[in-house]
Amino acid sequence: MSKFEDEETQAKLLEAFFEKLAAFSKRESEECPHCGQQVVSMVKSGRCVYLHPCMCRLWQGDIPETWQDATDKGQKE
Repeated sequence: MSKFEDEETQAKLLEAFFEKLAAFSKRESEECPHCGQQVVSMVKSGRCVYLHPCMCRLWQGDIPETWQDATDKGQKE
């Protein structure tokens, strides 16, 4: 049985991911919610926000105010 076949397990995994994402967006954590690597900055390219150095795409939208001091200075929005 795959770990994704059980609805209760799926719900727990989703809840844990969304908790990581919420903590990251508030900067309570500097760990990428996707790969776990330490994030040092964010870059917005078009609509997408990417993390450095892992280059995971975080979401579409804006860089949170709590991360504004960690944005790359030369980025284009």
